[in-house]
Amino acid sequence: MVVLSVLKPTGLYSTKILFPALQALRNSNPGQVRLMSDKRVFHIKPTTWSWQKFKSEVHFYVMLGIIPLGIVILYSNIFIGPATLAEIPEDYEPQKWEYYKSPITRFFARYVYEDPDDQYERYISYIAREQEKTKLRIQESTMKQLMYKRGDYVGWFYMPWTDEYHKNARQNLEEWHENRKIQ
Repeated sequence: MVVLSVLKPTGLYSTKILFPALQALRNSNPGQVRLMSDKRVFHIKPTTWSWQKFKSEVHFYVMLGIIPLGIVILYSNIFIGPATLAEIPEDYEPQKWEYYKSPITRFFARYVYEDPDDQYERYISYIAREQEKTKLRIQESTMKQLMYKRGDYVGWFYMPWTDEYHKNARQNLEEWHENRKIQ
């Protein structure tokens, strides 16, 4: 703009030969003009930040688990391999987890899963306790029926108690009376 203001007094600014483009701009632009389009360029839409963050974290945690597990499975299948049948010595008794073919299944059977014998013993113990409870319930119901039929009173149970607490209470009371008389 400095050049144009210097040229204006000389008259070169107004000549159409030297500056035809400037003259056309001067005549067509009388004031300030906004050079924007009518079409909206910036589209307003809801944010996708939470969706993108969710996808990113799912991919991270899935890969955090899949990659190490894939490496462990690949290592165990390539370098350890499946179990093969072999002759068992007479004095050797195989462990419970040695019956499985895959090394991963053997690992889980040894360190994660419960021993089948312990599970069986626990189940048998549970069944025995439930049978005992059932027998007691049957006896109790027959006793109640007989008591009702014969007209007995409802004192068919016995609660054992000891007089130890009463002796201690009486002894403490006597000591308290003796201490009171001394003072």
